[in-house]
Amino acid sequence: MMNAILNSKPLLLLCSLIILLLASPFIEETQRGDFLITAIFTGILFSLVRLVGGHRKPQIAMIILAGSAALLLWAGEAYPPDTAWLGGEALYICLNITIIVVALTQLVRAPVVDRDVLIGAVAIYLLIGITWSLIYSFVHAIDPSSFGDLIDAEYADWNQFIYFSFTTLTTLGYGDIVALSPVARTLSVFEAITGVIFEAMIIARLVGLYRGSEVAEQSNSAQ
Repeated sequence: MMNAILNSKPLLLLCSLIILLLASPFIEETQRGDFLITAIFTGILFSLVRLVGGHRKPQIAMIILAGSAALLLWAGEAYPPDTAWLGGEALYICLNITIIVVALTQLVRAPVVDRDVLIGAVAIYLLIGITWSLIYSFVHAIDPSSFGDLIDAEYADWNQFIYFSFTTLTTLGYGDIVALSPVARTLSVFEAITGVIFEAMIIARLVGLYRGSEVAEQSNSAQ
């Protein structure tokens, strides 16, 4: 089982993201919670780089970007104030967006639907939600009045933005946490649009690839 996870880049990323989502509500309450979250983020950074692969120069550039983001995140944890952390978070957001674009391009160009394609689609969807949560967290750090009805507006933890992000991405919109500033509201609109477009276009693409694979198999069987 462990070998299967390590040998499959999309599965490794998906497992990392699921661990982050499941563990973060519990470990953030511990004394060293912030350090543990940063450690998981660091692992995900390099899982992202592995997912893309490709030519050597772009991958080296991504490794440098991931390493810089990790260093700033750790520096922000070890040496307050949070300026270094915000810098690392900004780099992390940029890397995530780059990976999402590249991974979506690879997904759309996939010749057939196999296990890695399906796992990759789920991982990308989770990564989109997590990336938006980081964007909201960054906006809140710049302007604490951007969101209303947070549990603790001054020291809002990242889990609240994860919750807000995925309710926005899936267009559930419970309304218990609300965007107040113009920037936060605009970002929320764009995330909701992103969720709808992902479901409409990517699922349609996967279904089309799957049907194409079935037709090809039936043709081969008939011959």
